[in-house]
Amino acid sequence: MKKILLLFSLLLSLNVFSQDDLSEYKHLGLKTVMAFKCANMVTHHEYSEEVGKEWNRLFNVGMSSGTKLLDAIRSGIITRDFMRNNVPFLFSLRISDSAGLFSNDFILGGLYEEMLNSVFDEVGEAADINSRNMYLKNNCALVGN
Repeated sequence: MKKILLLFSLLLSLNVFSQDDLSEYKHLGLKTVMAFKCANMVTHHEYSEEVGKEWNRLFNVGMSSGTKLLDAIRSGIITRDFMRNNVPFLFSLRISDSAGLFSNDFILGGLYEEMLNSVFDEVGEAADINSRNMYLKNNCALVGN
């Protein structure tokens, strides 16, 4: 067992993971950003219990996938260069601004807020109709599935 742990620690320290190993992390960044964006689209729908459940689902997908990605950075599985080249710019920027000083919740909360402002600017006056159209166009129902 000690040999396995030693080998895994060595792989982590050398960052010797194939592109297949890292492909999951490429998708986690996009999934996080899209989940937060879609959750914010839902907030502009006329409220119903179904809308509340969908917001909760999307928000939790964003938090879960974002946390996995941030944990991978902190554990050395992926590097900041990997993030810069493979993860949506807004997420990568949030992480580089944090310099490792802030909690996952703080970083992801800031990203969620940026998506809130972005969606608010796009939705405009006819919030319910526009947000429903954006939700459908962005395939938000498929995020996290």
